Amino acid sequence: MVDLLRKYGAKMSMSPRVFFIPLFALMIGIALAVSPSDLFAKKKMTTPDDFSIFLHSAGRLPGSPEYAIRIAPDGHGMNYEKPEGLDKKEMVLVSEFDLDATAMKKIYDVIKKEKFFDLKQEYRDPNIMDGDFAEMEITADGKKHRVTTINIKVDAFDNIVREINTLTPKNASIYYNALLVDDYKRVER
Repeated sequence: MVDLLRKYGAKMSMSPRVFFIPLFALMIGIALAVSPSDLFAKKKMTTPDDFSIFLHSAGRLPGSPEYAIRIAPDGHGMNYEKPEGLDKKEMVLVSEFDLDATAMKKIYDVIKKEKFFDLKQEYRDPNIMDGDFAEMEITADGKKHRVTTINIKVDAFDNIVREINTLTPKNASIYYNALLVDDYKRVER
């Protein structure tokens, strides 16, 4: 084979330029296809610097399972769970996730639209003795507010939770009876 290549004038070694030109073209293609902010850093959050969320749900009976997520201002989220059982005392980290600037803005916009900071601290249906509860604490613009719902649909609160659930991974979604049981008492705010 080598003799045939030599006979017809083919060279065995290739010039480095043969490799450089396609590599250079590939690099130019990547640079044109991806913006510099995507290559070198996450997009800047357009939400307040202190914007954070804590969302928690649990049954009201001792030993009921508990679920929670915590989302930091940079979009980093942590998903916690406390399995069912009276011997289970602490929540454990199950998974972590990251929300981008667009997802954080969508959640923040729903929080503003639903006027979360104007909600009462507690909503409760006193006619249901067991069931479960959900609580959410949000910090933004130097304000911190916590709202708890117990066996009652609160449209403004539930709409925020639904938005969070659509933007977080499925295993981090927070559910409670008021989201699922149609015949629960309902209030708008």
